[in-house]
Parts: sequence; structure tokens; C-alpha cells
Amino acid sequence: MGDRRPPNQTKHGFTKLGTDNYPAWHKHMEGLLATKGCLDAITDPAAPNSALAKGLIIMCVQECHLTTVCNAANAHAAWQALANLFQQQSAANTLRLKREFNNLDKKREETISEFISRVCDLCEQIESATGNAVPEADTIVAVLSALPPRYAIIKTVIEASPQLPTLAEVQAKLLMVEADKIKGNEMANYGSSSLARPFGGGQPRVYVPPHKRPNKFSGSSSGRSDFIKNLQKSFRPSRETRKCYYCNKPGHLKKDCFKFKADNPRRGDGNSNPTVVALTAQAPEADKGYADDDYTYDFSLSSHIYGYPEGSYSYRHPKSSAGTKAFDEEDPVNVWWIDSGASGHTTGHYSILHGFRPLEQERIITYGNHGQTAVTNCGDVILDRSFTPNTKLVMKDVLYSKDNGFNLLSVSAAAATGVEFQFDADRCMAYKDGQLILTADRHSNGLYRLVSPPVYPKQQQPISLAAAQADTSDANLWHRRLGHLGYSSLKKMVEAGMVKGLPISAEDIDNAKEACDICLKTKGTRQPFKPSESKTDKPLQLIHMDLCGPLEESLGKAKYFATFLDDYSDYSSVVLLKNKSDTYQAIKDTFILLENTTESKVKAVRSDQGGEYISTELKEYFKEKGIDHQMTTAYSPQSNGKAERLNRTLLEKTRALLSEANLPESLWGEALLTANYLRNRSPTANSPKTPWERIFKKQPDLSNLRTFGSEAYVHVPKKKRFGKLDDTAVKGIMVGYAPNGYRILLDDDRVQVSRDVVFKETKVLTHRSTGKESSHPQEGDTDDEEDDDGPPSLCTDSEDEGDDDDDNAGGNNGGNEGAPPTPGPGPGPAPGPGPPPGPGSSGPRVSSRANRGVPAARYDQIYTAMDKGSITITEPLTVEEALSSEYAEYWQQAMDEEYKSLLQNGTWSLEEPTPGVKPIPVKWVFKVKKDATGHFERFKARLVVKGFRQQEGIDYNEVFSPVSKYTTVRALLAKAAAEDLELHQIDIKTAFLHGELEETIYMQQPPGYEEGGPGIACKLNKSLYGLKQAPRAWYTKLQEELETIGFVASAADPSLFTLTNDDDSVYLLVYVDDILIAGKNISTVEKCKLELLNRFEGRDLGEITSFLGISITRDRQDKVIKIDQSGMISSIIQQFGLEEAKTKTTPLGPSYKLSKNEGELLDKETYPYGTLIGKLMFLTVATRPDIAYSVGTLARFISAPTITHWQAAKGVVRYLAHTKDMGITFRGSNMTLTGYCDADYAGDVDTRKSTTGYVFISNAGAISWSSKRQPTVAASTTEAEYMAAAAATKEGLWLRKLFDSLDIPMAAIDINCDNQSAIKLLKNPIFSVRSKHIDVAHHFARERVQRKEVMFHYIPTAEMAADIMTKVLPLSKHEVCCDMMGMA
Repeated sequence: MGDRRPPNQTKHGFTKLGTDNYPAWHKHMEGLLATKGCLDAITDPAAPNSALAKGLIIMCVQECHLTTVCNAANAHAAWQALANLFQQQSAANTLRLKREFNNLDKKREETISEFISRVCDLCEQIESATGNAVPEADTIVAVLSALPPRYAIIKTVIEASPQLPTLAEVQAKLLMVEADKIKGNEMANYGSSSLARPFGGGQPRVYVPPHKRPNKFSGSSSGRSDFIKNLQKSFRPSRETRKCYYCNKPGHLKKDCFKFKADNPRRGDGNSNPTVVALTAQAPEADKGYADDDYTYDFSLSSHIYGYPEGSYSYRHPKSSAGTKAFDEEDPVNVWWIDSGASGHTTGHYSILHGFRPLEQERIITYGNHGQTAVTNCGDVILDRSFTPNTKLVMKDVLYSKDNGFNLLSVSAAAATGVEFQFDADRCMAYKDGQLILTADRHSNGLYRLVSPPVYPKQQQPISLAAAQADTSDANLWHRRLGHLGYSSLKKMVEAGMVKGLPISAEDIDNAKEACDICLKTKGTRQPFKPSESKTDKPLQLIHMDLCGPLEESLGKAKYFATFLDDYSDYSSVVLLKNKSDTYQAIKDTFILLENTTESKVKAVRSDQGGEYISTELKEYFKEKGIDHQMTTAYSPQSNGKAERLNRTLLEKTRALLSEANLPESLWGEALLTANYLRNRSPTANSPKTPWERIFKKQPDLSNLRTFGSEAYVHVPKKKRFGKLDDTAVKGIMVGYAPNGYRILLDDDRVQVSRDVVFKETKVLTHRSTGKESSHPQEGDTDDEEDDDGPPSLCTDSEDEGDDDDDNAGGNNGGNEGAPPTPGPGPGPAPGPGPPPGPGSSGPRVSSRANRGVPAARYDQIYTAMDKGSITITEPLTVEEALSSEYAEYWQQAMDEEYKSLLQNGTWSLEEPTPGVKPIPVKWVFKVKKDATGHFERFKARLVVKGFRQQEGIDYNEVFSPVSKYTTVRALLAKAAAEDLELHQIDIKTAFLHGELEETIYMQQPPGYEEGGPGIACKLNKSLYGLKQAPRAWYTKLQEELETIGFVASAADPSLFTLTNDDDSVYLLVYVDDILIAGKNISTVEKCKLELLNRFEGRDLGEITSFLGISITRDRQDKVIKIDQSGMISSIIQQFGLEEAKTKTTPLGPSYKLSKNEGELLDKETYPYGTLIGKLMFLTVATRPDIAYSVGTLARFISAPTITHWQAAKGVVRYLAHTKDMGITFRGSNMTLTGYCDADYAGDVDTRKSTTGYVFISNAGAISWSSKRQPTVAASTTEAEYMAAAAATKEGLWLRKLFDSLDIPMAAIDINCDNQSAIKLLKNPIFSVRSKHIDVAHHFARERVQRKEVMFHYIPTAEMAADIMTKVLPLSKHEVCCDMMGMA
């Protein structure tokens, strides 16, 4: 019988030495050596039985240790090597265990018992590895630190107890919390440690006030407060153990101390001087006026982003005779949460800060849950304590964080000034110098809350944007800020309380009414149509649509605008369009945004019968979505009167805005979007609410509004200033609103978005005009709009006059304020204003990366400048160079994104490397990414390992990884054109990081992101760019995943995978991280993309437009696909300064006979010959077979080029300039494969070797070609042609195998040749003086001909397409060859 032992078990009954069983193996092995009488051999190198001992060791180790043992000189050396190896691993394991202990985190699905059991197991492992037990106190601290925020209250209770409980007691209390949560009494998640916990991608966690939370304790009879009291009680020390910190006597607390009360009677009789108690290290100076009691302040606050109910909190703070002040205890500005985890006092309310000032350097706020926020400004806060007469609490250097909607009073910061805190079950009390200075009651959410009104600074500013303001009580100013809103509508807003942040009264409006010249000039109207009632009762039941234009080209190159009006809410959306044909995409994008925002579906739309609304694709879209399309009758715009009235209203406001600001007509797009932004926040007819409130269920806040066209000063960040004395702001003109600030028009016609703006609303600037300034957009430009006539009205609004007759009411409504933002010259609608900046914004938002290839919004200015050719970005070579450049912030963002991606992927773990191992260095590589057309796309930073430092056999073994051949790409595109296949592309992010390493590799930490000390390195868990084995590891991982889906790798090209189900096939082509997917059925293609993107993080790039630097254009109706590289050719022309050079009609002139000794040697440092040839060779391989021979010839001289060679290479570039748009075109449905082979004779004047050339054509385009010098000298033309036929035969047979993988049936390959002697030699075994010496390797072609796998045919030289691969041709023949290869 055979040996049935497990593969890793010795015949002596114990397991062979692996990677984790050294201690047990060590004892077994010593026993075995002792029984064999050779135990002394492992301690004595000269022992006579050393060979026997070494042999036994070899038999008892696994293969991973054989090299170590076999290379040892004797048994002693082998034994010592193994001991050293595992001793190093033990040290590394100890470091790993300690790091794991210090970074404990309770998993979401883990119970308390499971979690503490895991912690105890970890402690036992540490004890086993180090020999020292982990102290119980350290274990408890680690457990408490790892708990999620919902255990915040019990953590506070435990940490505040005078005696630290045991681990068993801690576990019992935590189990109580867990059990209570399971019953339904879930503890609030709003403990002090979670007040600023990041949510999702770094957004602050939303705080929900108690009165808005669902009843989380409805399942318990005891209630939450009893539960908390029981917890507190269980840890509260008995009266006998309590100690007073004032008299140092036991049995009572300081608050009950008779000595304390006697020494500190209640102060203040109403006449004493005010007492200022500092809660920070230093009280404010007297000359700052903080003790001034004569004040009356107003403020308006919007904080709905943090979950508080929105409202206009007007707090009048008069000094009453009784000395008491009334205030709103639910107003977040009056509430301070006592936070034991915060490192400093923090507020998000700019209005309460005295002496607002920048910090000397940026500070990081750390919260109790370890969350962090960066702040750059601070101020002082004064709290008026009404229960202690004439006492004010002063907090100095309170950090201002606009992202924080709470006021946090830091226990640690206050304690540093001598304040003592005492926490009871119901309240928190603070004492300073024995005096009680504040009392904070326990809130229903379990936190301690101090309610105290602030003392407002006399120059209080209601929003965080610094602004030089006009008188905000001026009704005329608000009339202008609201885009010349009618005074009646303005009064309606005030009287009905429709908005917040509007500090004027109805009386102010009545007193301010005056004839506005701008309104008189721009709002002349005719009498209104008959009003009617709306029949919709929910959002998106009916959308009114219209298109207006053409207008003068706007700043964003738009000529039209599309409007969308929700019938229910009157909320409107505007999208700027370059062409009418863009309407379809605008409708789709707007509907998606509306539906996502309102969580409703569009039911019906109404439009006129314009061509843009009756297209086939739009009909199909409405049919697919189930949308009822109602169309008006011809020449009857009144039947869609709401849309017509909306256009009139917007154009009136646009004319008024441009007229008052004296801005050119080219800015109509900015003015129109601003008009729509203001309209949605203004009242409309027959509704007591604004459109914004009706659709978003909250009142809009107008405190951010500024006058359109007013003078503005935009802050210049420090990183964008060149010197310390440079101006810190630039002047511009306010032309709109953005989600995160204002849109400011600068002098260079750029629109910059910024929130750091100072305004002078009393001064309106005149911008230098780039076009006409006379005529502004007229509503008569609207499709089918009737001319307006009649007397003008005085400062009124169109929508106040009633609705048009509406007799076809249908379904729903919709609305958003702008389409997806798009950078200046790029495709799509121009950017529109979003919700107001600051905490009050929560309107609809759309990612600026909605369209593929469109740069992110932060790149707008760079994109425009590069497109105009006004700037060129040099790619830095080092981190220092990148961070000292003018684009430092963009390179830093790119590095941060890459580093974050690496961490999320778990690419490495930090630890000390094995002694003697030197970590491999790394570097940052910076790249300006461009699309296929050569336009700027984004900044890219990639962390790369210096793989050339790796040692074969130690750091890597196999490195080969297949990538797709360009021939395969062209063959698949030819098939796609012939069979009208769907062509889509996905891009796998950080592809190499998915590869799994088999070797142990340490690398240095990324420059700029070092942590843990100089001895810590990165142990790679995943592959990384630059590693020699990285491509292979990625391909192996991808192949495994594709095989699980059902794909099979092609035998011809391993990078081609096929998936066949019944009659449906999908073809997948891989080139590292770029994947091309082709298939007949779009649903199958989408399913494959989804499968891949579920396994790997990536981007769905949609239908293919470029691949591997090749631009792909397609006409599916005519079955045409064209590939070219015009963008790269333009780049080469520009790089080598040949923009103005005279072009050529052929690559090389007939007079060129290049040799290595022709001309003077070239200075390669001055003239980058190698770089130029490399770029030309890429063109040759991908899309330009017409230059294959010329470039192949020039490449022979790359080691020692001459001036003649350089001039010839530039001649090729001049030919490319003449044929820049030329590429290969596949057309029709003929996938027959036809080959052409040719050879010159002794064409190389230096070696007299001949050149082989062949080209294979399918579906009217070249898919494979070659121009290559033959390896040996041919003795005759026949021999040269015979060798060329052999090369073509090899390629033809491979192509037949490739076509078989693509499901294209192929019989014999037809190859055309223009040499009859060579054809006869191929068909017959003829040997002659001219052929008997031909290498046997070339005779395999004859065998293939005899098998009828290849068929050779004679054609005349005039019809030989491969001539272009072997010689310089005259223009006429050159053009014939290009035409035969499908080049146009």
C-alpha cells in the first residue's frame, strides 16, 4: 500500500517545519536527532555525524525552507539559520500584536462578549510572545477606546468613577447597555464624543434635536433616564467614600461643604462691578469693552444642515429693570455642550465672536471620537450668566469651524485655567476659586448642556463672508439684491415671513417705494392673460418646458437656454445650451436631478412642437420612462403659458441685472442663472410660499444675497501668492452664486468661485466689454413668443399678474436650479448657481464630473488657459519641485487622493523590517493627464516603487504579463464595425494594487506621509506600481476573476477573453487597467461591466471614444469605424517646433539612401533624436502603417545618429503634419482576411540585408503589418521574397487563430506576392543554386502551403500593398498603398 500520510507530515509523526509551527517543530526535531545519536551536530560544527543531522533536517522541513537548509555548510549552520529566521519573525509578530492592541476597534456586528473575548485572546498572544502580561488597567482603557459612539455615556460614567472597576465589572455594565439596546431602549448616538464625528466621506454627522427624534425608548417601562440613573448609581461611590476637595474631609462634596459656603457667600447685589470669569488661559483686556452692558443686538441664524429646525431666531437683548433676559433655550447659538473629549472651545457661529482674527497657524480640532477638523480663525466669546448677577464668562481664542453647527465647551481647556468640574447624574457644575460659575443640566440625549445667551459684538456680521455692507435696512437695496423684485412681492415676503435673513419691515418698503429707472426700462409688458388654477397637487406631476434662443454667444459659449417649470411648486430650472441638439441630454440630466432631489417621478411634460421636442430619441425616452408628453397647438403659446411667462420673468430680471451692472451682453448666461436663483426664492402668484420652500419644505435664507454687478474683492490664498508683499485680494464683479460661494468675474474674463469675498454694494463696476453692450436678451427671441406691447408697470413682476389659460393640466412637477456644471469651453451646459453658500445650503447638487473627459471644477481656470495655449504645465520630477510650483495645491490634492486610495486598498502595513533587510525606495511620479484629443483633463500623482533595486530570486521570480496586441485591438474593431457590436470601456483604478504578492517585500514610506519613526517601513500586502512582478500579479488576479464570471482566455492572445452564451458573445480585451468590452447585446455588455466593477473599483467610461491613445470615431448607420492619433501628432509637431514648417507629401524622398556614416554626428543632448523616433514608432505600431518603413529605417541609427538622420526624421514629422487626420477606416461587412508580402533586395546599404514587409487587410482596413530588416543576407531576390513569405505565413496563421477566438470562420489564408519564383518555390520542392542554401526555418511556409492552410497568389507589383513596407515610393504609388490599407 502507498504512503497515506498528509503531505506535510514526517514519517516520524510530527508536522514538517512550515511558517508558523517552529516552537513545536523545534522540540520534535531535537527528540528525533537525539534518537538518531546526532543531537550534538546542531551545536558542534565539527561533529562527525553532521551530514546525517543535516539530512534529517532536510527531510523534516517544507519546501519553503529547503534553500535555507541546503545552502548551509553543516547541520549547525542550518539549525542556526532556522532559529535566526523565526526569531526575526517572532519580533515582527510581537510588533504586529502590539499595534493591533493599540488600534482596537469594535466591529459593528460584534457583540460585547465576542469583542472582549477577542481582546483577551490578543492579550494572551502578547503575553505568550513577550512573556509579560498586559495590565488589566491597560486592557480596560483599550476596550473603552474601541467602543463606538453609542456607548459614550457609559464610557463617561466608567471613566469618571473614583476607582477603576475590574474588566469583569466593565463587561457587565457594557452588557447592560447592549441588552437595553436590543430591547428597544437604544442609547442616543449623540454623545460628546460624537458631536463632530465625520460621516461617510468626511461630512459632519447630522445632529437631530430631541424633539425631532423618534421615540427610541418606547419599549421599556422604566424609560431612558431611569436606565442612565441606574448606571450612574452603580458606579457612584458611597457617601462614606466621598471626599470634599475644599476641606479635604470625607462624607460630603464641595457643593455641600459648610466651610465652602461660609467662605464664599453668594456675591452680587446688583450694584457691584461686573465680574469676568475666564474659561481660557487669559481673560480679555478691559479696553476691548467686553463688560459693556449697553447693547441691543439682532441676529439671524440658519443651521438646518445640522438637523435643527429652521427659523429666524431674532434675539433682542435689552437690559431690563429686573436684570433678567429672555432667550430661546432651543436656539443652538445659546447652547453649549460640555465636551470632555474636545481639545479646545469651538463654535460654528460667527456672529457671537468678538475680535474675529486669523490664527498664527492652522490648528486641528480633535473631538472625543478622534475626529478632526482644521480651523484657521478664532475669536472670543462672552456668556451672560443671569443666575449670577454681573458675572460674565469669557472664553478666549474660541476656534471657529464653519463645518460645526454646535458650541462645544472644552473641559480640558477650562481645567487648564483652574476650573474644576463636578459631574452628577443630573447636572454638571463648574467652580473656579471656590465660586460656582456655571451649571449644565443633563439633556434628554444624555449630554450635559449649558444654556446661556452670548453677548454679541457691536459690529456683529451675520454670515462668515466678510463684506463691506450697505445699509441692510434699505428696502431699495433688497429690491436690487433680489434682481429688481417687485415691491409688492417684497412686501409679501416680509409680511408672510416667507424667508429668513430679510432685515426690513413692511413699513420700510412702503417708505422706500420709488420709481426704479431700471424696472421702467426693462420690464415693459402687455396686459396679462386669463388666470387659471393649477390642477396638480404633488411635485413632478407636470413639467412645463421651453427653449429660448438663439442669443449672442455667452461667456460659456452658450446660445440657447432651456427652462423647466414644476407646475405644483413653480420651482424652475435653467440649462444653458450651445446647440438646440443638446436639449435631449439637458432634459435627461434635469429629470434625473429633479427625481433624485424630490424622490418623485416625472409623470407628464408639456412643450411646444419645436423640433427639439419631437425627436425620435426623446420620444423613446418618454416612452421608456412612462412620461405623458403633452404638446401645444401650433402658434398658440398661451396653452403653455406658464413656460412662456417663466421665460418673460427670467429675461426681465436678466435685462435688469445687466442694465444696472452695465455689463456686456456676453454675460447674459451668468445673469440668467442668477435671475433663476433669485426667482426660486421670491414669491409667485397664488402661493403663500416661495418655490424653494414648496419643493424643499424649508424657508430659503437670503442673508447671503449681494447685489449683482457690485464691486467684489476675492481673497488670494497664500499658496497662489508669489511674495509676502503681494496683494491678498483681487478685484472683480459679482455675477452670480455657486454652491460654495459667489461667482466673481475677474479682469481677464475668468469667473472664479470663492466664498472669501468682500463686497462694496454701493459701487457698481463697469467691466471692459468684449462685445456689444447695447442690446440685451429680448423675450421676443423665445420660440413662438408674441411681441409684448402695452404700458410698462412700475417695479412689478410678471408672475404676480396671474397665469395663462391652462386647459390641459396633467401630472407632476420638477425643479432644480442648474444643470451639471461644465467648464468653460467644454461640451454641455454652462455652470449654474446652486444653493447659497454656508450652512444653509441643501439644494440639489450635481457632480462636476458628470461627463467623461471633463476636468473637475477645481481645474476650470487651468483647463481654459491650457486650451487657449496661454500656459504650459511642466511635470515636476520630485515632491519638492511639485510642492514649490505654482500648482502646488493641485499636486498635493493628487498625492492625497493616491495615498488615500492606497490606504483603503490595504496595500501595506507599517512595521519594522526584518534585520538585514533594506526597504526598497519609492518615489512620486507626477503627470498632467490629457484626453485623446490632447486637452487637459486632470493632475495625477502615482506612488512608484524603484523596482530596479529588486533582486531576482529574493524579491521576485516570474515577471511576464501579457498585454493586448494592437493587432488584436484592430481586429476587434473591424469585427465591431462589420457586425455593429456595442463597444464600451472601463478603467480599473489602481489596477496593480489588486495583485497579491507571494514574496515578502518591504518598501520605504511615501515621501511626505511618513509616520511611526525612522525605523518603520511598509510591508507590502498588495502589488504596487514599479514592482517587477506587479503586472503579472494583476493579470493573474484579473484572469481568476474573469474565469469565475465565465470568460475564457484566447489561445492566440491571452489578453483577449471571450464569453459565449447561446448566440450571444462578449469579447473583453485587456491592456493593464484599460478594458475594452464588445458584444451584440447591450444588456449583456452592461452586465459584464457591472460584474467587473463589483470586483474591482473602477470607472465606467461608457461607449468607447479612445483606447490606448487611439481616437475612435464611429458611424453605426454606415458600419464605419475610424482610428487615428491626430492628437498625438499635434503634440509631436508642437514639441519639436514644426508648427510653421513646410509640409511633405511622402515620409521620405526618393533620393534618401540613408547609411550610418552619412553626415556629421548629432549632439543627442541638444537634439532628442531617440525621443522623436520613440514617438514615431508608437504611431507606426498603432495607426500609421504608411510610415513603418521610414521609421524602421531611421531607428537603425538611434545609437549614433547624424544630422542627416535628424533632418530625415523631421521630414517624417512634416509628412505627418500634412496627413494629421489620416487613420485606418474599417467599413462594410467583409471580414475576409487578405495578406500581401514583399521584400526589397539588399536595400540596407550598410549591411546589404533585405527588408521584409507584409500587411493583412480585413473589412477594408489594415489590421496587421510589419517592416523589418531580414536577419541574414539574401543571395537573390527569390530568397529575399521567400523569407518575406515565410514571415507573412507565420503572421497569417496566428491571425487565423485570433479570428477563430473572435468567432470569425477562416479557411485558407490568401497571401499575395509579386515574385513568381518565390511562389513556385513555395508550391514545389524545387532546389537550385539559388535556393539550396536557404535556412530550413523558412521552409515551414512550404509545408503550410502543402497543407492548404495558406494559399499564395501572384499579383503585379502595381497592385502590391506591401510595397510601402519595403521601400521609398513615389507619391502616386504611396497613395495607392494607403488607399488599399483603408487609410483616409
